[in-house]
Amino acid sequence: MNNQKSIAFNVENLMVRGTLHLPHCDSSDQAKLPGILLIPGFADTAVGLHNMLVLLARELAKSGFAVLRFDYRGQGESDGDFRHFTLTSGLVDAKHAINFLQSQFEVDENRLGVMGFSLGGAYAAALGYEFQSAIFASVLWSPIAYVADVFHSFFSLSHKQQWEEQGWADWNGWRVGKAFSSQWEEWKPLQLFNHSEIPSLVIHGDADTEVPLTNGRAYAELGADIRIIRDGDHQYTNTAFQQMAASWTVSFFKEMNSKRAESEERI
Repeated sequence: MNNQKSIAFNVENLMVRGTLHLPHCDSSDQAKLPGILLIPGFADTAVGLHNMLVLLARELAKSGFAVLRFDYRGQGESDGDFRHFTLTSGLVDAKHAINFLQSQFEVDENRLGVMGFSLGGAYAAALGYEFQSAIFASVLWSPIAYVADVFHSFFSLSHKQQWEEQGWADWNGWRVGKAFSSQWEEWKPLQLFNHSEIPSLVIHGDADTEVPLTNGRAYAELGADIRIIRDGDHQYTNTAFQQMAASWTVSFFKEMNSKRAESEERI
């Protein structure tokens, strides 16, 4: 069994909310726990598609990790207006989330993992660069590597006209602000990933039409391990896809955490 509790932290005068999952530990066990941050995708929440992030968090907690999942500002239960979401604001939220996780009494602030889905995978790559001394591994599910290419395919001419006319576009029921599109060309997660030495695993479906496999392979070409889900789509719409991804993720974090612990013992 594991337990979970609702949490909140302040980002630029707005409350970001999420859930911290903790393993069921003996009260006499004073050892600090390795922590894992789960980062959702674009227009996604801390729950994840098909409840994926909740289920993954619980599996990781069963394996002895403290796990934090959160909603970006303007999404889920967090404060804010999604029209103000940008590539930068999402990364800022993720940075605050990892700082919050590090601040928890139960967590070893220097033994963290990051997992991100889709855009969250690009954020995980960026955090791996910025927090290299603290992060022992990253897992990227269907990560975006070519930001401009992916988001240009998401948004039509009609969406761009809406941005000009009213400042936001209705994208699948989400009010996406014009400012979101202003950073597509300049955001290069592969450059940050290339300067990171964090052990990383990419999980990607070969039938992904939203974020094509070429994105995942780009990270693999820079040193990440890669596991390809045959016939897997971007939404992980088959429970078998979800179970494979979760199993590989838990195993990779356990292996990399053990290696980090062994290296620390030798020092």
